Amino acid sequence: MDVADMVSKERQARGITQGNSRLTEKEVLEIRSSCLTYNELATLYNVCWQNISAIINRRAWKHLKQPGYQRRLTEVDVRMIRKAFTKGSTLGELAGKYQVTPENINLIIKRKTWKHV
Repeated sequence: MDVADMVSKERQARGITQGNSRLTEKEVLEIRSSCLTYNELATLYNVCWQNISAIINRRAWKHLKQPGYQRRLTEVDVRMIRKAFTKGSTLGELAGKYQVTPENINLIIKRKTWKHV
């Protein structure tokens, strides 16, 4: 009962207010917008690659919204993303251009999302 009340009223410790946090909100946003590999980011920020994965896939730091990443893609965008990737564009380049995360670009390319296009 007490835990549910705490969560519903958003009184739980999150992010930097949670005592074990090694990263700041700014660092988390940098990680999410980076085109480096999980291992490179883990080394750079002195955390394990599993933490990087959780941050990028929003299993950790869920409360933190990524500015500029609320845009919805169109079917034309998805086709252009796939075409640009086959011509050599990187996940990071495409993510920046279309204002989505590199993980979203990867899912589009692997046809795990937007399967119908």
